[in-house]
Amino acid sequence: MSDQLTDQDHDRVAPGGLLATSGRSYRGGSIPISLLAGVLPQQVGRPVEDRTGLTGLFDFDLDFSAKGRDVGAAPVAGDPPSI
Repeated sequence: MSDQLTDQDHDRVAPGGLLATSGRSYRGGSIPISLLAGVLPQQVGRPVEDRTGLTGLFDFDLDFSAKGRDVGAAPVAGDPPSI
């Protein structure tokens, strides 16, 4: 587990679930989408809102590129992407 996650984040991981971050990679198993949305801002540098309405637990592997990431950039006009 990453030291960037809070105790509350750890509490939302299902028994037997895993959320690991390493540099620009996120790996998850048996994770609610709300938890993913809660930790993504650390990587993307802007708010992420879960509007999926999905329930249940999910597995994922995310790899991010540093290219194009500008934390100080203004948000894109319109409704920014959300998961």
